[in-house]
Amino acid sequence: MDVSRVLGNALQLLQREPWRCKLFGMWWWAMTVRLQQAGYTDADLYLLGSYIDAESAALMPPADLVEMLRAAFAEYGSDARFPTRTGGYGHPAANW
Repeated sequence: MDVSRVLGNALQLLQREPWRCKLFGMWWWAMTVRLQQAGYTDADLYLLGSYIDAESAALMPPADLVEMLRAAFAEYGSDARFPTRTGGYGHPAANW
């Protein structure tokens, strides 16, 4: 897996449609850390600020980088393919 390419593609996707960060589910916080470690900042994507949800981060299972990315994109794909009746998980039209 070309990690830098995967992270770059994720960044481009989120720059176009930031609401899609919700499709990563519990993996979003791990994605923000990995994007920041790759050198991306809130200047690239406003969602990459300094805030970290410590409670969510503490619940993350141990995983190496590749395992984490695979799990994050599996979650993303599942949430994108199986939307809720209110417009899709994370979709702007969803009723929260």
